[in-house]
Amino acid sequence: MSGGAQLKVFDWGAAALSLGADRVLVKPFDQQQLLSVIQDMLACQADTTEAMSSSGLADLRKHARLPVHLPASFGDGTIEKLGIVLDISLEGCRLRCPDAEPLAQYFQMQIRLIEPQDTLKVDLAVKRWSRNGDLGVEFIRLEPTQQGLLRWVIWNCHAVPPSPPEGSCLPI
Repeated sequence: MSGGAQLKVFDWGAAALSLGADRVLVKPFDQQQLLSVIQDMLACQADTTEAMSSSGLADLRKHARLPVHLPASFGDGTIEKLGIVLDISLEGCRLRCPDAEPLAQYFQMQIRLIEPQDTLKVDLAVKRWSRNGDLGVEFIRLEPTQQGLLRWVIWNCHAVPPSPPEGSCLPI
């Protein structure tokens, strides 16, 4: 909770989200707003738990993957390949590579986001599995600002209806 938004000197809400907050309430707020946010967070937790138990592979993950449709580039810094991120979590993503998958086990990755006009940069990713042109990718290293941006993407995936337009869960 913050009353700092009225000062307009520093965006406390964005800073809190980048540091890992799931939601931000700006004062003054009423009891109903607080209860609504708590119910929403509990519902998200329940949805994540259900999604994780729906398949054996998901049971191994700490965080359920959420559907997205975001263009990505990846490679060793010299040779770049293109792909589409099909789902994402705080720990990794599923990447479709129509041309070719990365040759190296470890690589860098950039995921282009819809809103804000920005790019999520993964300093170090590792290929965990490969099947029919799809890769299971684990995020090994992200800068703190990029971790905040990833949390923003996840929060927006939770915040939209189950059937977003054109397979993307980020608002346009």
